[in-house]
Amino acid sequence: MITALRILALFPRFSRWVIYLYLHYVKNYRAKRISGNAKIFLPELTDYDALIKDFHWQWASYLAETAVLLSGVTRDQVRKAVNFTNPELMHAHFAAGHKVVLCSAHTAATDWVGQALCIEFEGQDIRGIGHKLDSEAHDQLVENVRSRFGGRTIWSHEVGKTLIARKERPDLLFLVGDVKLKKESIPEKDLLPFLGHKIYMYSTTPKLARVIGAHMVYVDIRRTAFNRTQATFVDLSPPPEAKDLKKAQDAYIREMEKSIRSNPGGWWFWNKVLVYPEAGPISPELRQQLDY
Repeated sequence: MITALRILALFPRFSRWVIYLYLHYVKNYRAKRISGNAKIFLPELTDYDALIKDFHWQWASYLAETAVLLSGVTRDQVRKAVNFTNPELMHAHFAAGHKVVLCSAHTAATDWVGQALCIEFEGQDIRGIGHKLDSEAHDQLVENVRSRFGGRTIWSHEVGKTLIARKERPDLLFLVGDVKLKKESIPEKDLLPFLGHKIYMYSTTPKLARVIGAHMVYVDIRRTAFNRTQATFVDLSPPPEAKDLKKAQDAYIREMEKSIRSNPGGWWFWNKVLVYPEAGPISPELRQQLDY
């Protein structure tokens, strides 16, 4: 795997083109799934072929950019790749002694942004919540990357042990809390309104912010060019009270919806199963198209 990554990283722009040609013209990767989901959640779109093409292009860009990141980057490379439009918002939180839960959607280079956070807010205790991969070697590779400039990973299955039982309180906790696997979900809690329908989503982000006494901030992440990402912070909520958990979750979802509507091809999860029978009715034609 390391060798393959290094080869891709040697000529990232060329690698992006090769990956894109394979995804779009050879594989036509999950085109029916992507257009079917978009027809449900973004009916205002009119050109679904363009969405599929953009999705494949952005996914190819992400893979090539990730190869570069995993192969090793410098501080200057990260600074050049990620532009924070309003870092003063976060600096003000830290100056006031606030803890922050920084949440986003899977819309662009989240790991690049994680690196940039460690550089921009150097000196803060920065952790990211991540999921285990398919092997210890891959987990170690990812952790080496994420800790390159001082950050650390809290694996998702250790959140309770680390943040609740041990009562560790990082200054900044970075997470992405959009789609959740059905098999890991509780319908009564995790089936949430999203773009006019319902999907399984992580519902624990406001509760986590409440437990650790953190302000909730959203970061809109979007690719502006190859290996160029713009990140903008938006305040969502002060440390939520029990009565305000739903309000905070709704604010998070609204910001995710804005990100996805403004850059629909950048959202990773169009190619996944998003709609289940319990989420509400869809037309028989779409259900057949999505292979339910």
